[in-house]
Amino acid sequence: MEIDKIIEFADNILKNSDISQKRNGVANLAKKLQNDFPDVIPFVNSEIKQFPELRYTDYKDEFYVSYRGNTKKEILRYVNEHFSDITQYEADNDADLEIRKKKLQEYAQVVSIAPSVRPCNWDKTGRRVEYEYSPDRIYTQHGTYRKYWNYKNNPYFTLALYLRKTFNNYDFLDLSKKVFLYISLKNEVKQIEEEMELLGIEFQEKEKNNCDIKASHFIKESELRDCFTLAFKGGGNSTTRIDYFTEYLLPDLKIERNAKDFARIALLIYDSKVLLSAKRPKTFDNWYRTFCELVGCEYNSNYKRSKLDIDRIFKQKFNYL
Repeated sequence: MEIDKIIEFADNILKNSDISQKRNGVANLAKKLQNDFPDVIPFVNSEIKQFPELRYTDYKDEFYVSYRGNTKKEILRYVNEHFSDITQYEADNDADLEIRKKKLQEYAQVVSIAPSVRPCNWDKTGRRVEYEYSPDRIYTQHGTYRKYWNYKNNPYFTLALYLRKTFNNYDFLDLSKKVFLYISLKNEVKQIEEEMELLGIEFQEKEKNNCDIKASHFIKESELRDCFTLAFKGGGNSTTRIDYFTEYLLPDLKIERNAKDFARIALLIYDSKVLLSAKRPKTFDNWYRTFCELVGCEYNSNYKRSKLDIDRIFKQKFNYL
């Protein structure tokens, strides 16, 4: 769906005086939005708690409107336009930082004997606008480095950068704007539900992160969990502290699939680095048998490695492996 259309729908839904209809409308709109980035949803759902204050009106003011300035929308632009610079800045060690600092000091000496202001365009009132040159403005390409240090611990920047790095099969700006819109709508649903509870108005059970999950096959969760590395489960040397087993893999394995798709998932796991070496058999077929036993899916001896074609779209769905 186009952002403009979603905004139009959301505006109309939130004007509804019937709180039950408002809740259902916002929830359905968030669910419809999921269809634009289904493989990103598990990760986003795990991150929503980082943005409890992002409501729909905040999203509209700081992401949707077109003006520039110190807004969340500017963060997305910054990640999009300076991604290569950001990845370079992230790799800086102490020595690199010292070099940057030294260069900054050198430029400061040059600026001290240069004109301090530069003519700019005429503003709307007909006055001539000038702005000052500062040392870091010259050295850091109009503030790209300075902005990185301003943004680097900002949760909006962190999530946007992760989306840019991980889900590069999407247009970044479109994806990031829709992801934050989705988060704002989910927060809106939560707020409305809390109001309904206070008013004593019943509503359907709150949606779970994976509302289309079925569990007709029995998964031996604890035994399966023991097959994976501590980092994959959010511990050890994990940089994200995300429990990918519980929040991503387990919900994906509970979805009803055909036998070949389960075999493909088993192969993705086998070829990844998330299996403990002690739990990884020497052959894929041995792992596939174990996998089927633990997951409760059908084992098919015909599904050899050579017969399990895995296309880019299928692989992208399990990019956390």
